[in-house]
Amino acid sequence: MGYKGRRYLSTILLLLSVGCDGVIVLERRFDSCGVCGGNNSTCRVVSGLFTRPQLPLGYNLITQIPRAACNISISHLKPTRNYLALRRIDGTYVLNGNWAINWSGDYEAVGTKFAYRRDAGESIAAPGPLEEPIDLMLIYQQPNSGIKYQYQLPMSQADSMLFPPQEVPIAPPLMNQPSDGLQIPSDGLPTGNTIDSYRHKQLHPYNNGVYETDSVGLADEAAKPRNKQRRKKFSWKSTSFTECSRSCGGGVQTPIIVCIREHNQAVVSEKRCAGQDKPLIPPVRCNVKPCVAEWVGGEWSACSVTCGEGVQTRELVCRQEITADLIMTVAEGACLKPPASHLQRTRACFLTPCSAADASSGAPAWFYTEWSQQCSEGCGTGVQTRKVHCSGGQCDAATRPEDSRACSSDKQCGPKWFSGAWTQCSASCGWGRQSRTVVCVETIGGKQHIVPNESCNDNERPDIEQDCQMQPCGSQWYTGEWGTCSKPCGLGVQKRDLKCLDEHELFSTTCSEQKKPAVRRSCNAHPCTGEKDVIKTETSPVNDSNNPGEQAPADNTDNPDCTDVFPNCQLVVQARLCKYKYYRSSCCQACKNKA
Repeated sequence: MGYKGRRYLSTILLLLSVGCDGVIVLERRFDSCGVCGGNNSTCRVVSGLFTRPQLPLGYNLITQIPRAACNISISHLKPTRNYLALRRIDGTYVLNGNWAINWSGDYEAVGTKFAYRRDAGESIAAPGPLEEPIDLMLIYQQPNSGIKYQYQLPMSQADSMLFPPQEVPIAPPLMNQPSDGLQIPSDGLPTGNTIDSYRHKQLHPYNNGVYETDSVGLADEAAKPRNKQRRKKFSWKSTSFTECSRSCGGGVQTPIIVCIREHNQAVVSEKRCAGQDKPLIPPVRCNVKPCVAEWVGGEWSACSVTCGEGVQTRELVCRQEITADLIMTVAEGACLKPPASHLQRTRACFLTPCSAADASSGAPAWFYTEWSQQCSEGCGTGVQTRKVHCSGGQCDAATRPEDSRACSSDKQCGPKWFSGAWTQCSASCGWGRQSRTVVCVETIGGKQHIVPNESCNDNERPDIEQDCQMQPCGSQWYTGEWGTCSKPCGLGVQKRDLKCLDEHELFSTTCSEQKKPAVRRSCNAHPCTGEKDVIKTETSPVNDSNNPGEQAPADNTDNPDCTDVFPNCQLVVQARLCKYKYYRSSCCQACKNKA
């Protein structure tokens, strides 16, 4: 081979890759079960949910993950102060042993690497496969909120027979007390017990808290020794499962087992495998969610009469099927749809015809007319009536036939106005206003829905406001607006008018003096800054209502001490305002000295 040929061959080898079987191929990888070039058909998924809330403080065994398990994932359902732990079969710990909690990180053990994370909730994951079984533990400190675990097992592994078919019930059994701890010798098996009982205790120490499902199951012959001297030509194989027996409330899927030819996996007649025991694979639970709540009819009552035509009644209840063995009566709101048309609350019952002797013997008996032909409502649900009569004395009220029953029309009712209750009157006495809410409602399918107001007849719309009258208020004080301030600065006075009127707004003298409003108040109390501010009082007074509660000085000359009330009384003298009575009183000393 020349140089160019060798170079060409090297280029081809670089483009190809070595597969998982050591052969140069383009695409050949391990599947989830660890089978080179496999399609995930040789393994099963095992998942469990541990929900027992109360446990002894400390380390508690949840389950044992068997040898050859792969794609392992473990996590808490909710944040908790409990911790997960992994223990080898020799009693040493891989994670969180001896009350020492490890940091988040990767930890190698039993042939794989465990990814332990605590940042966003505690979780453990490992690709596997495990070289030896490992115990999943819980360090209990507070009520358990639930632990979910899942892994895959190769179906061809004899060591994976840790779940005998009889130990994987569809509904797990309940135990009042947890199993006692096991004394495991150095060989890994307890003394005085069978292997099956040991495996059951190791895998399910708290049966009333573990719910485990198997997507495929294992055959019994996997645990039996095989004849290695002679290769079987035919064997049983589980290919798939039947459809779920129930659409909700918990059903089962039965495995479909066929006889196959070993070398090409072709399905052949079952008589080819007649010499072998057919594997017993347990069924798988499916569609475990509860069914939708529905209306069901109760038991019919006894007929209302002893002869002739009578009536039977019953109640309609809302029930929900949780499982095939558990049906509960729930709140009516849980039934989202109205009762079906065939679910009637009343029905006619026909007994033996009443004889003439019965009618003429004088024995008390009920008689009634036919039901009215028309329903009380032209659309939607209404009432039908009839007359009921007791003949021959006093009839038994318990057997009295109904004189009314519900009736409905196929015609849909149009939108109608519905009004709410009136609000409280806006006034505590006398006349006021009150309002209410008015909406347009349409009945569709037995339920009422609020629709736009345009859907209802506007001429029929009820009033949303009205006058209301409370107890008479009696006479009350009426005030006018405040007048202009008498001064632009230096403390002026404002006045307003005050009247006492009765409930007819006529003059009255019966108003309460204790509730009498003020008619005067001070204003513009800030000091004046110059002569212009004082002189401005005569020409353009300013309305300022500062310090409304301060009382203005009296407009008189009663000032026995004859002192100056304001600091700028000299400006009052210069402006020649002492001739006014108000300023003579307020600036008594300044005006006196000028005189």
